Amino acid sequence: NGDGVDDNSDADGDGVIDQFDLDGDNDGIPDLTEAGGTDTDGDGVVDTQLDSDGDGIPDSVDVDQTGGTDTDGDGIDDVADVDQTAGTDTDGDGIDDTSDADADGDGQDDVIGTTPLPTPNTDTT
Repeated sequence: NGDGVDDNSDADGDGVIDQFDLDGDNDGIPDLTEAGGTDTDGDGVVDTQLDSDGDGIPDSVDVDQTGGTDTDGDGIDDVADVDQTAGTDTDGDGIDDTSDADADGDGQDDVIGTTPLPTPNTDTT
């Protein structure tokens, strides 16, 4: 993409490129957990992006779960449906960025994806 960063890097050498690797350093602790996210079911998906009916739409905006209105029949509640809000949909999933826990589509909650990790204490004294 011209930014000088190898987009196909695989830091831990497991054959899964880093951007799709759930444990990028292969230490047995999912990256999501290391970044402070919550994954109570261990599926590698941040809990705020749960999809209990498996239709690819997070429960938080899934009309089957919210009981709201779905004018265009795409499964997304109209209050979050970019076709109804005329807002921005950065990742192209049909969910308005203001209602999308993962607006950039990287698989991490945007709050977690933008929160820097604390500097580890390496002082042994």
